[in-house]
Amino acid sequence: RLFEASACYEKAARYGSQYWEFFEKRIKILQQLDSIPLIMKTRLSAMESINLEKSGLTFDWLEQMMREVVNYYTEANDTDKSIRALMCYFVRCASEGIINVNQMDILTANLIHQERYSDVVHLILGLCTSVKSLGSDGNPGYNIVFHEGIVNVAPFPLVNVSSFIVGPDLPTVLLARLILALIYTRNDFCVESLIDTLADREFDEKSGDLYLDIGNAFDAISYEAGGFAYAEKL
Repeated sequence: RLFEASACYEKAARYGSQYWEFFEKRIKILQQLDSIPLIMKTRLSAMESINLEKSGLTFDWLEQMMREVVNYYTEANDTDKSIRALMCYFVRCASEGIINVNQMDILTANLIHQERYSDVVHLILGLCTSVKSLGSDGNPGYNIVFHEGIVNVAPFPLVNVSSFIVGPDLPTVLLARLILALIYTRNDFCVESLIDTLADREFDEKSGDLYLDIGNAFDAISYEAGGFAYAEKL
């Protein structure tokens, strides 16, 4: 019966995913079954979808749960779920005005390793306020959209972006990863200004491999002219 009840609350949570109460009821049943993996999986789903205001919860409460989920999957060496949890944690914190550059470094490195380039673009452009876009009319080239534990820039691909303005506080490693991700997502048409900024900065040892990776990315998408122009600027 406990398994049946748990399944019912799981189904209810899908339809009322913004409300913590459905997840909470399922977790209480799973606690009786001592099913830690399913408890953490349910908490991960909850942190990605619940609306704090509608659920009557505080961000401090959510942050504590998110930390537990991130730590659990990190210690379990579950790469996919640890990245999911860390992405959600980072986006939720950013929506509260809390930005941790070190965590962004770790997260984007893992995403690049998994070739999840679209996620890298959305995270950096959506959360790093030191990167501004300009369209041909001088207005921002995209909108930033937050939805619970997710951040997106729209429209995507970045068809309205002509150039970027990058502040000095954006770490060079994040700038290089942004360029790399934009190339692989076929947004190479708007990377010129970013490459100019990268070339103007002093060589960053932490980004060493990325300089070469960017050149290889142009080759991978068969954009030889872009690769030659990049090499000349460096």
